[in-house]
Parts: sequence; C-alpha cells; structure tokens
Amino acid sequence: MEKKIEEDHHHQKQKQKELLNSTKNTETKIQ
Repeated sequence: MEKKIEEDHHHQKQKQKELLNSTKNTETKIQ
C-alpha cells in the first residue's frame, strides 16, 4: 500500500517536471 503512494508521488513529480519543461519550451519559442 505504501509503495503505491510512493509511486503516485513519483508520478506527480514527473508530471510537474514535464509541465515545467513544456512551459520553458513555450517561453523559449516566444522570445
């Protein structure tokens, strides 16, 4: 059960990272 929570947490971190990267990419394209 705890392992599942850890995996979900890791997944959320990955999603945030991807979101941040896509945001950076968008800003770079605009400039």
